[in-house]
Amino acid sequence: MIINFPNSWVNSQYGFKRYILNKFPFSIIYKIVNNQIMIISVMHNSRKPNYWQDRVE
Repeated sequence: MIINFPNSWVNSQYGFKRYILNKFPFSIIYKIVNNQIMIISVMHNSRKPNYWQDRVE
């Protein structure tokens, strides 16, 4: 879905997008950089919402 429709999800903080998986309790956090999809995190949905942000420079 992300490859076919990368701009379908709303930008969150710092321009990241979040794709929520349907059958699993995970989300994919990604960003589009120079027409490429950069996956930042595969996040478990029960954790703090922005725990992964300290990994990004």
